[in-house]
Amino acid sequence: MFGVEYDLDIFPFWARYYLDMNFDSYHLFLHRENGSIGRDIKKEVLDRGFTYDCADGPQANGMLRRLLLGNYASQLPANDFLVVADLDEFHSNPETSAGCTIPKLPEYRTLLSKYDIVSGFLCDRYAYRLEACYENPFYQYHREEFFEQKIFNNFTPDFLRSTVWPDTRRTKILAARAGYDVAYAGSHCLTTIPSNAKVIDGYHVHHFAWRESAKRKTAVKTYYTSENLREVECSS
Repeated sequence: MFGVEYDLDIFPFWARYYLDMNFDSYHLFLHRENGSIGRDIKKEVLDRGFTYDCADGPQANGMLRRLLLGNYASQLPANDFLVVADLDEFHSNPETSAGCTIPKLPEYRTLLSKYDIVSGFLCDRYAYRLEACYENPFYQYHREEFFEQKIFNNFTPDFLRSTVWPDTRRTKILAARAGYDVAYAGSHCLTTIPSNAKVIDGYHVHHFAWRESAKRKTAVKTYYTSENLREVECSS
């Protein structure tokens, strides 16, 4: 999902990152909470080698994402693989260390010749201030919080430590067969997992949500409180 109100700053870096993976096809869902999507954005998406669909209106805590990705997956052959990454998510290999490291890319063609599902942990990246992305995000957002606890009770940047998320919300499905029942509202899990499915986990999803647009993204999600919004505002 490409939130054009939020993610234009990081898009050039994200596009280069994933185009280097040489997938068979690339498709973006361009989303805007209010208004229509400009022709200049559509042209840039096409020029970079992506196809797209447009979706306007509230994302409703991921329900719009679930509808769009679920419908898209249902049109693919069941044994095709779908790799899903929002515009603020960068997949990487598990040996990537914390800090200002540009991670190695997952070797998806090799992985998916052996496994049906690739899973990983969501790892939040941020800087000392909420700024738009203007250089390689792995250098600009050099701070990192990697989650491996039972309950995640210190949610990434200091200004959101009052938010409590369970362990399952910090895992992500990076790739899965199109016929599998991924919970696409956030791709945090599969609704059902076939008994013969081969799963590999431990991969990382570097999450760059804590940029200049963090407050606006937080405001449209009902699981954040007014206190969270005030904390984000004070940090920027």
